[in-house]
Amino acid sequence: MLSHHHTLNYLYKKELGELYASFAIRTFAFSLVNIFVPVYLIEIGYSITDVLWYFLLIRLLQAILTIPSAKLSAKIGFKHIMIFSLPILIIYLLVLNTLPQYGWPLFIPAILFGTSLSLFWTGFHIDFAMFSDHDHRSESVGTIRIITAAFHSIG
Repeated sequence: MLSHHHTLNYLYKKELGELYASFAIRTFAFSLVNIFVPVYLIEIGYSITDVLWYFLLIRLLQAILTIPSAKLSAKIGFKHIMIFSLPILIIYLLVLNTLPQYGWPLFIPAILFGTSLSLFWTGFHIDFAMFSDHDHRSESVGTIRIITAAFHSIG
């Protein structure tokens, strides 16, 4: 019985460590890119008002799509939903990069990014809740916050 508990504890800690590592890489990459998105949009001709509406639409869609993302996560799994967010994120970056060439409406990259964020964060929070130790959850949340702050400042 004791070895079974230790095996599960190791697997939970390993899973949480992998989550921390993937979150650190994601945070670092986003900190390198996201700071330039508003500047890029203004530089290619969008007004500050357009840029504000763009970011508002992203957050609004993220909030609206959280429930459908959770339902999808229940069907296909929380890790799969996090992985599924990546192709949408890549398409978002490609559309964002080709805005001047193809004249995409600004709501298209906003929809893509809001969808990607909703899928990722729903899966992330479920994963985090499942694999963080209930008795030490505040330490785990603190670790995530430190990773966020550190990798945002590095990026």
